[in-house]
Amino acid sequence: MARWVDVRGVISSLFNLRIRMPQLWLPAVLPRGMRYVRQIGSGYHNACFLERCADWVLPYWAGRQECPADEAFIPRAQSGLAYNQTNRNWTVVGPAPGSGMTGAGSIHRGRGWPGATVDPRGMITPFRGGWSLDFWLDIDGELYTPMQAQSLRQHLGHSVPEVHTVWQAGPVNVRTVVVAFKTGTFPWLGCTITLTPNLEETGKEARGKAESGDGAETRAKVMNAVRLLLVIRPYNPEGFAPLKSVKYSMDGLMINGRLALLATEFPDRVLCTDGTRGDGVHLIDGPKLYAAESAKGLAHAVAAFTVDLGGSD
Repeated sequence: MARWVDVRGVISSLFNLRIRMPQLWLPAVLPRGMRYVRQIGSGYHNACFLERCADWVLPYWAGRQECPADEAFIPRAQSGLAYNQTNRNWTVVGPAPGSGMTGAGSIHRGRGWPGATVDPRGMITPFRGGWSLDFWLDIDGELYTPMQAQSLRQHLGHSVPEVHTVWQAGPVNVRTVVVAFKTGTFPWLGCTITLTPNLEETGKEARGKAESGDGAETRAKVMNAVRLLLVIRPYNPEGFAPLKSVKYSMDGLMINGRLALLATEFPDRVLCTDGTRGDGVHLIDGPKLYAAESAKGLAHAVAAFTVDLGGSD
């Protein structure tokens, strides 16, 4: 069934436009306003991202939910939507409500605070619903990420309200510490990374080559082939977070047109990419690119720092 509807504008005296529209049933009031519409849109964008970027290093929750062998696997069947339904246990970093002091593990409902979060695997999201920051390791050409780590623990600091994430990357132990603070009224999010040799793991590898007499040489080679990868990702613990542009300069990283990240060291290599060639973490040894834009929101960046552990802490 159809009906005719007259559409008249400012120049209706000159033109009469008649549009044939189907007679559709609509409820008088949408349930709970537009919240459901936003949720459906978010689930749709998450599903599109996971299908398009299935070969990327995915966030912890997505990697588990998309793996049929994992106990957290949830088949999406014909719904076409994807949400984090199994690992919604991140930590909010910021000042305790009404105290004016820094803190961790509590939600700040005041104004002007970014609401940074740390997920169960140490991924940092400075702003709720925005892009994320993570630290991975490249050891002798092999990629190690906390999402895949077999040994990982996370806890709050004792004397200072910090979030500590400790994990093992082959022959290296990694510790990240995240704390939020303010200088005047301006919020900052600080993060330190500590790398130490895992003597037990390197000892096993050295003993494996002891018969050839090059155990010590092998251990030194591994310790000198460590690269810390600082990665900017277009997702967060809740799903896809479109990242339109990323640019590296001597001042730091510009994300979506704003200075968002400062580092105390200069990286050896930087790659900014629009995602059309796949995950940038696998392209870090290619040509250096210092800026990228993506209309689809898939821009991301990788900065590599060479670390010489030298067999000592």
